[in-house]
Amino acid sequence: MRASTFYRALPIPLKAFAGVVTILPCISISAEKAGEAYERSQWSGIGKRELDLQEQREQERLNSLGTSARVKDWAGKNRYGIIAGGWV
Repeated sequence: MRASTFYRALPIPLKAFAGVVTILPCISISAEKAGEAYERSQWSGIGKRELDLQEQREQERLNSLGTSARVKDWAGKNRYGIIAGGWV
């Protein structure tokens, strides 16, 4: 109950700022991932075959790893998300 009372006491510009600070990075990250997916969809020929080959190698590498190695690999790729999630 104390947190909601505190939040209600905040001025509207501060509430709006908090919303912008949390929503804007999410929109930016989503747009960047969509842009990368679009670029990948436009590749053809040798470039596409090379991307597919790299993806296949990565899948084979992940399939050869054990559970703890997979967790370490995932944590290494997502370390900033883990830090931010722990902070929140």
